[in-house]
Amino acid sequence: MDDPNSIIHFGKFKIIECLKKDEYSAVYLADHVFLNKRIILKTLNTSKLKDSEKIGRFKREGRILAQLDHPNIIRVLDFGTSEEDFYISFEYFESKNLRKLFGEKKFTDSEKEYLITQILKALSYAHKHIIIHRDLKPENILVDDSFNLKVSDFGLALSADENFVTDQYSIVGTPCYMSPEQIRGESLNIKSDLFSAGIIFYELLIGKNPFLGKDVNESLNNILNFDEDMLLPEINILEKKYQQLLINLLKKNCAERCNSADHALHILGLNKTDTETEVVFVKKKKSIIKFVAAFALIILIIALIFFFENQFFIEPKKVASKNTDTILSLPSSIERKDSTINSFHNDQKLIELPIKGTNSQVNKENAARDLKDNYRPENKNEVASGTLWIECIPWAEITIDKIIIETTPLKNPIKLPEGFHEIAFRHPDYPEIHRTIQIEKEEAKSININLNDYLAFIFCQVYPWGEIFINGKFIGQTPLNSPIKIKPGKIILTIKNPGFTEYSEELNVKSGDSLIIQHKFH
Repeated sequence: MDDPNSIIHFGKFKIIECLKKDEYSAVYLADHVFLNKRIILKTLNTSKLKDSEKIGRFKREGRILAQLDHPNIIRVLDFGTSEEDFYISFEYFESKNLRKLFGEKKFTDSEKEYLITQILKALSYAHKHIIIHRDLKPENILVDDSFNLKVSDFGLALSADENFVTDQYSIVGTPCYMSPEQIRGESLNIKSDLFSAGIIFYELLIGKNPFLGKDVNESLNNILNFDEDMLLPEINILEKKYQQLLINLLKKNCAERCNSADHALHILGLNKTDTETEVVFVKKKKSIIKFVAAFALIILIIALIFFFENQFFIEPKKVASKNTDTILSLPSSIERKDSTINSFHNDQKLIELPIKGTNSQVNKENAARDLKDNYRPENKNEVASGTLWIECIPWAEITIDKIIIETTPLKNPIKLPEGFHEIAFRHPDYPEIHRTIQIEKEEAKSININLNDYLAFIFCQVYPWGEIFINGKFIGQTPLNSPIKIKPGKIILTIKNPGFTEYSEELNVKSGDSLIIQHKFH
């Protein structure tokens, strides 16, 4: 008899392990045989399932997650049907949920802020795409060993076409993490998610859920009837910014709550687009043997570096290709007399880097030849430096100190001399983004940029329907599947329907704006 795990499911998934299963649904760890990558596969068999709402939630999760592409949200790879089975495949993210971590460890202040920041950024992105999670809780927040976080399980989420309305006779969510308006079955907006986030942050910072009762009814009553001032004595032990964060998120009156996740980030003193990570979390070793092996490897690498630097010294003023499997290195202003910081002498030669779509082998040979031609053994002064990892969604050409480095994704970190450096991100469909970063000796830093955070979003609701134009360019016909992404600035929005008079309006949109345009042709 064949091993059921050796069977290819839905024509492309090979099951590795069953993670969870009930009468109708299952979650598997699987291999995508075509992509050759590990994935999470969620399935639903509808042959005996009479609960149409469960089928609707399953479909909704796939449809909603397909719209979201953010480093702090679990990404859906594929979804579809096969006879009576539905399936969704997700990216594999090796992690534990936050509930489990609450019981296993005590977080440092830096770790707490890092987790809070990532949750808020995930919510900011989802809300800008007109999506409410509705079931935010520690079980749906996944964290890896380096404290990178992803929000998961959008099965209860609502999107724009559902008008954010909860049936008053069908309350959904997890009781002790629900907002007051959610319990009352009222129409919801993004502030409901912010209240749920506030409860999670309270639990993370104080160590307990302030509304958890002996049973469901007590938990619901605690949320509906709590006195906001009763929270103050416990949160007074926290830093001022965390006190303000919790006070603004845990308002019973929705109108008095934080306006957005970006507003919450502002309370913490964080710009919504400032994703520079000051704290680098190192993945912990799980055994003494691994630790000893890692230590031995480090010693070996140091010895090899020392040997090769003395045998074949190359000045650190070259930029090495990522395809040469080396650390990218920028020139140091310390080496250059009579020059200003971040400038080059005219006779300095920059190695040509392979840009997207070029022949990598040719560029590797050019890089090697340039390094050889510029070998100067008489100068072996060591320059203090640190390293920088750069990640950018969707992609961008990276320039550091006016030197073109490479197009993301980068394979290796960039080695930079200590001091201040200006970094530019360029993509033809997005505004140009600049960051200034300070590198210190032997310091490792990372910058994670999502260019979508710098766009404005327009959602058009047109009755009966309309063709949408931005600055004369046809965008699509309503109803649109997703908000329109545009660069900040002045635009002309035009809506056309051959049976009515054309509508046109000039808008001055700013980075991060989410505008809903409602127009009814008469």
